[in-house]
Amino acid sequence: TPELKDDYKLLPHTGGGWHGPIVLSWPTAIRKFLQTVFPQPDDFRIKTIDKPAPHLTIWDDGEMVILDEIQKLVAYRMQDSIAVTNAGKVNAIGLKKMRKLLGIREFFGEDSAFPLVRTACLGQMMVSFEPKKNQANLDSVAWLQLFYDLLPNQFTLIFLLNDLKNHGHLEFHGYKQQAEQALAEWLKRLPIGEWVAIENIMAYAQIHQLIALPVTPFQVSTLTYERPATHNPDYIVKTNVTSGDAYALVERPALLAGFFLCAALGWMDIAYEAPTGQFSVDYFSVYDGLKAIRLNSLGAHVAGRVQYYTPKVNTATQALRFDEQSLLIFCDPSNVVAETILANYAERVSPTRFRVTASTFLKDCKSKQQLLAKITLFTKSIAPELPANWNAFFDDLTGKADPLKAVDNMTAYQISPSNQPLIRLLAQDPVLKTMVVKAEGFRVLIADNQLTKFKNRLRELGYLFA
Repeated sequence: TPELKDDYKLLPHTGGGWHGPIVLSWPTAIRKFLQTVFPQPDDFRIKTIDKPAPHLTIWDDGEMVILDEIQKLVAYRMQDSIAVTNAGKVNAIGLKKMRKLLGIREFFGEDSAFPLVRTACLGQMMVSFEPKKNQANLDSVAWLQLFYDLLPNQFTLIFLLNDLKNHGHLEFHGYKQQAEQALAEWLKRLPIGEWVAIENIMAYAQIHQLIALPVTPFQVSTLTYERPATHNPDYIVKTNVTSGDAYALVERPALLAGFFLCAALGWMDIAYEAPTGQFSVDYFSVYDGLKAIRLNSLGAHVAGRVQYYTPKVNTATQALRFDEQSLLIFCDPSNVVAETILANYAERVSPTRFRVTASTFLKDCKSKQQLLAKITLFTKSIAPELPANWNAFFDDLTGKADPLKAVDNMTAYQISPSNQPLIRLLAQDPVLKTMVVKAEGFRVLIADNQLTKFKNRLRELGYLFA
């Protein structure tokens, strides 16, 4: 009786190929049928936990943080201040400036190996939409609702995987936003206000197909990463991602990055720690330290599961007092957040006082449009109800904006101070003096439409004008 060699048996399968282990997967229709006839595993359902491990960092005030930041972020986007690559990925060079200018609170410390994770998430979301003039007056919750709506159609999760390179060579033809749609679906399935462990999340995602590559399978090998050489770990080599390591390097990190994005936008609370060791050996993305997630009331609201939402109030901005006689802002000396909130508008003059001047408020403003956007941002996010003297100050600033108009239809000429005959001629000749506008420093201005006539008259009087 002929027997089939083990190497050719479908199950159990332990074979490999040139690009790593070969992964077998049932077609969707068969998978759904098998789920109805086979015993359901433990992770077939989402399971909640009491609380994350005590050593983890807990990000659970994201609702309050984003409601303070969102108007600043939108204004920054409307000023077209976020640099992007040709592919649409946020340029890493501008992230540090963006974090400092906007006072963005980060997931990891500034001295950590990952100081700009949240800024990168927010920046990538900001460049995923083209702001319109009729959106300028949207409130903070409305903006967050807008971002949820565009998430499954316009966001690009792969751009959050900054440990991978070569994003600019990716092609998205044929990609149907499966990873982004899966992320949006998670906000509709997670229990509200309950912690869920990442181990359960990942197993559930595999069973219910709520995880997907953020590019087409054919584009995975376009991505590269750096790893220690096989025969010399001290030597780093650039390697293309293969189908065998696509789950560890691309698919799983993309979903974890999506949860960090949701936390950055205030939709989720997360429990996490910083990855340690060497990338591609000990961890495969900056997001690998995520251990648990919790959908909060803001996330439930933007996902359409809770109709009404009451925004959380930041006591730091509530504690600020705006003087009615001067441009001073008073705060409690223990208010450690005040300096971050006011850094782009005022200077600290004592432990309890900040001073606003034209100079401190106009910094980073390059046009009247940017000034108006900054005033709107200040009044919306920091001081909705200002004393009259503050509004008068802003009116004065806007009234002084763009006081000079550039003249682009005149040409300036310099006359030598020693050429007294020409100076007298320009002042006395009945034809020339009608065309000449005198300026300081022996300069004259001639309207461009008078230049030919001006040159011809000088020629008549013996002056050659090239």
